[in-house]
Amino acid sequence: MSNDKEISYNVGHIAKKIIQIMHEKKLTAYQLSLTSGVDRAALSRILKGNSGLTVTTLLKIFDGLEISPENFFKGFG
Repeated sequence: MSNDKEISYNVGHIAKKIIQIMHEKKLTAYQLSLTSGVDRAALSRILKGNSGLTVTTLLKIFDGLEISPENFFKGFG
């Protein structure tokens, strides 16, 4: 039997965390789009929680934010 607790993520929670980090780093959505390589329109939909999010896109956003997936997901759950 595993002691791992189940963690549930949704796009809205992930979007809020991305926005929080953007504010901390003083990044605009335009700047994040440039640094991550994620299309501005797609990034806008993600930040509003109106779009599905692939792992590939999320990893690009992490690169643009200069944050590791491990650090991003700390505090979730």
